[in-house]
Amino acid sequence: MLERILNISAGSDYKSSTSKSGSYHRTSQFLTTLQSSLSDSISLSPATAFLSSVHWRLKKINFEKEKYIITFEFDGFEFTAYLGQPDILITHSIEYEVKRKVEHYTKLYEASLQIISSVSEQKEKPGSRIAMPELFLFVIELLDLEDLTYSLNSENAEVKKIFYQKSNMLQTEFNYLNSCLVAFLEKYLSIKYNFTASALSKNESLLLRKVLINKL
Repeated sequence: MLERILNISAGSDYKSSTSKSGSYHRTSQFLTTLQSSLSDSISLSPATAFLSSVHWRLKKINFEKEKYIITFEFDGFEFTAYLGQPDILITHSIEYEVKRKVEHYTKLYEASLQIISSVSEQKEKPGSRIAMPELFLFVIELLDLEDLTYSLNSENAEVKKIFYQKSNMLQTEFNYLNSCLVAFLEKYLSIKYNFTASALSKNESLLLRKVLINKL
């Protein structure tokens, strides 16, 4: 079990914010303590137990420019999540970079995606999923397209069509990731996020911003 995470840094401008959010102040106090520490590591024992329960392997967590950058592996995917702090309470969204290596028809590929997911009130119990089957199938369909077009990207008409057809099921899987990430940060920072009922009122539920397929 992972007991310590290295290379955690905090932005010095975080303390100068005038926000009066309770969650913000508690986070600011945490980061101030962290920044003044002579050590560059911190015990994550309570959060570590949570990660074990959701079958994630945490690779890195940093704080840069008022964003948490969290990289973890789950079901063969590498996810890097960007969570604005405290902007997540305003934008109600999390940006993901997703990578997956797949052997397809005897060739090895790496698929890279950028997806923005709105935080939904529809939460799943952390640990209730052990796989992301719809996301994997989406990657496979992208690999099938890769041999048919020279311009495979997020603006490609066929890519948009496949993403639209799978968007509801993909959103369900990303809702689960969102729930786990929020729960992890709440344990990590000892805070409680309060998302309002307008979480989905301003943003589309799921946005595909980048698609890149590389042959390895």
